[in-house]
Order: sequence, then structure tokens, then C-alpha cells
Amino acid sequence: MLAAQQVIDAYKLLLQGVPATAGRAYSDRFHPFGEAELPAWRVYAGDEAVRAHDFVGANEHELEVVADGICRATTGMDAQLNALAEAALAAVHASGAAPYSGQLASLQRSVATEGEASMGRVRIRWLCKFFIHPAQPGTFI
Repeated sequence: MLAAQQVIDAYKLLLQGVPATAGRAYSDRFHPFGEAELPAWRVYAGDEAVRAHDFVGANEHELEVVADGICRATTGMDAQLNALAEAALAAVHASGAAPYSGQLASLQRSVATEGEASMGRVRIRWLCKFFIHPAQPGTFI
């Protein structure tokens, strides 16, 4: 399995432990959510920078891990988005360090109105670093 997918799966596993989302974390950026599935998480890879490194012919990868917390509300949207963000950060950083040296890069909030209810999204981005050999893209060094 490609190293980037292994990183995404590690974050997805941690976000499945967020109580408010009851295990609903998906590593498919286009997962269609029904109203009964919300709140939930989408976890996927963003940009990935690669540079040659002196370490035994390895490449250093910097992968952007994106987690979108999605919820639906008629009132209290900001409180729900902030609670999702707080729970996600606590889950990912519970051991003191995020997987794969993940550094919190940003939090963004957005809302789209559909009828009387609104869909909200809190997007959390981490930048993760790891080393792999180009000939073995699924094996970490």
C-alpha cells in the first residue's frame, strides 16, 4: 500500500474514535453523506511534496493530511464545528504527538445553507513527514 495511504489510514483510525461522530470517518474525499450519517469525517491526502535526501537514497515526503468534519444544523453551527475540531485535535494528539510527525497546519470553517438547515465543515490540515525509498513506495524508512 502506498505510504501516503498508510498515513491517511492512521489519521482515519484516530478520528473514528471521536465520540460525536460514532466511528464515521471515511478515507474517500467523495463519500456521499446521508443526513443520518452526520456528523462525520472525510480524511484524505492533499498535496505531497517530495525531495531527495542524503539518507541512503531516500526521498523525504511532506504529505498534507486533510480531515473535513461535516455536520448539519439549524442553529448552533459554530458550537458544533468547534466541538468537532476540539474532539479531533484531542484524538489525534492524545499521545502527545500526531502520527508521522504531523504538525497542525490550519483549521478552516465554512457553511452552506440548504433550505432551513445548514451544512457546516471544519477542515483540519496536518503536514506529515516521512522517508521512503523511491523503488519501495509503500515501505517507510
